[in-house]
Amino acid sequence: MSISGFIQAGGQSLRMGQNKALMRLGSKSLIEHVADALSPVVSQLGVVVAQREEYKWLPLELYIDLWPGKGPMSGIATALSAAQNQYCLIVACDMPFIQTVFFERLIALSSGYQLTIAEDQGGFLQPLAAIYHKSCLTVVKQMISEEVLRPQALLDRVSSRVVRYSQFSDLEGAYKLFSNLNTPKEFAQAEQEFQ
Repeated sequence: MSISGFIQAGGQSLRMGQNKALMRLGSKSLIEHVADALSPVVSQLGVVVAQREEYKWLPLELYIDLWPGKGPMSGIATALSAAQNQYCLIVACDMPFIQTVFFERLIALSSGYQLTIAEDQGGFLQPLAAIYHKSCLTVVKQMISEEVLRPQALLDRVSSRVVRYSQFSDLEGAYKLFSNLNTPKEFAQAEQEFQ
């Protein structure tokens, strides 16, 4: 199955105080860590951004957010609009501990569903580490027009599969796969774990 991959980097990073996608963790930026995990499993890899300037140095296709100000739903819709394949792995830019092997597991469980979404060890769904079928685009656009901007609300509108934490908890570091970095304190903790 051919899959498109998109990294969501269109947020404002208000709590971080700077563009978190470009912050360096070890020798790479956060967005590069995510791209490295995605690239082995996708045939198309792009980044959804609010503006191109800060990301021109990346060797990836850049896609301007088509519905600015609408949060993650607009990034999901933009990615689905640009996808060259029927399935699309959509991932946040600030998950430096995400792993290729997790994506492989998610892909293996996605056949026949419009949305395949994992839950973390606390039972919270992770819509920005999920696989969306291109057929979700019409529904996502409708939700945006209705101002229904929580990606989790899509589960009730399309055929969905929730991948329970127990289905990938055997992966090394599974507990921190979805650790996203929103504040300087979270980033400092990630730096300690990364060393």
